[in-house]
Amino acid sequence: MADLNEVGQPKYLTRSNLPAVHWDSFFDAVNEAFKLNIASAGPAGQRAPVFVTDYPKTNQGSFETSFDVIVFHILGSKMAPQGNHGQRVPKGATYREVKPQPNKQGYSLVTMAWWEMMSVQFTIYGLSHKRADELTEWFQLMLFAYNNPALNFFRERGINYMHFEGRGADELSREYGQELYKRTLKWDVRLELLQHFSVKNLETLTIEIPETATFTVSEQYAIPKP
Repeated sequence: MADLNEVGQPKYLTRSNLPAVHWDSFFDAVNEAFKLNIASAGPAGQRAPVFVTDYPKTNQGSFETSFDVIVFHILGSKMAPQGNHGQRVPKGATYREVKPQPNKQGYSLVTMAWWEMMSVQFTIYGLSHKRADELTEWFQLMLFAYNNPALNFFRERGINYMHFEGRGADELSREYGQELYKRTLKWDVRLELLQHFSVKNLETLTIEIPETATFTVSEQYAIPKP
């Protein structure tokens, strides 16, 4: 049986074999690359960090500071241009596909799509200055490796553009009850978001014109070339 897309259609019937990805799905892809990198290349140093959306806590509710942590979150998102040169930013979603809806006669399946440029930040916490730098280098090299066009890892998961924006200033943080060395990495990621909905096909169109109404019918013809 053929592979199906998000709406149950065979993928070979769609315009692209690349899936769309939403905000959280990007971090799922990074987490997948994170685990694969640990399994193949090994962790940074003697132990692997944890990759989470919130700094972990113990069963007693206090912050867990006995291991290294990489926290991720979204800084913002906006409509992205339809190209890599910063031009032609659409005002809203556009039609991608209109197909007869399977198993529902008289209805069509409409797919709307838009690109968003999402800014994300990865915050690395280490128990020492050296450890924080070691983790940051390991994680950054992982992102570049899995973003390499030769590997095509992120693109196959619907992420069609990633750009490293920069590393923030080194910080010594006390926000979790202990001195932790903090590093930040910022990336811009372009996502394609899809929205599917079902619409009933137009079968008949009735127009009622009052007897007192007047209207003009004009016809246009193409002028044949000599």
